[in-house]
Amino acid sequence: PPGGGAAYVSNIREESPLRGQLRLGDRVIAIDDENVSKRKAMDISLMLARKSRQAERKITVLRSNAGGDDTSSDGNASSSTSLEGIKIDIIAPKGKLGVVVDSPPGGGAAYVSNIKDDSPICDQIRLGDKVVGVDDEDVSEMKAIQVSMILGSKSSNAVRKITVLREDVDDEH
Repeated sequence: PPGGGAAYVSNIREESPLRGQLRLGDRVIAIDDENVSKRKAMDISLMLARKSRQAERKITVLRSNAGGDDTSSDGNASSSTSLEGIKIDIIAPKGKLGVVVDSPPGGGAAYVSNIKDDSPICDQIRLGDKVVGVDDEDVSEMKAIQVSMILGSKSSNAVRKITVLREDVDDEH
């Protein structure tokens, strides 16, 4: 966009296999889990062209819904497998999150210790989730107060990407 920000989908060719999946206006934020939200549209096009022979490419987009809020194309969360469990990206809206994080006594990543009933991300985040990233900044070694301060400082942003590590991989909350 002329004012900066993530590149957006401005055209979808008739023959594109992504027709019906991508929408005009979708903002491209990652390709194969690599953050591209600060890259120029031309760089993203070249990156996709270089990867065109791959069997699959993962394109993560933010999509404005009817209310004008941004959500990722797969319903606010994308996940990838990790040796320590599942790494999950949660796209959180502006404002208070209603989530409390604490530091483990022996050190390590801050973890979710309380989720308020009215939390806008209560259906995506779980008790025990370890917060390892905020907007692609590694916070895995930070104390809970530092993570809370970073999240609070970004509360007026339209969206925040919170990356958590979930060890309990079943589908129950």
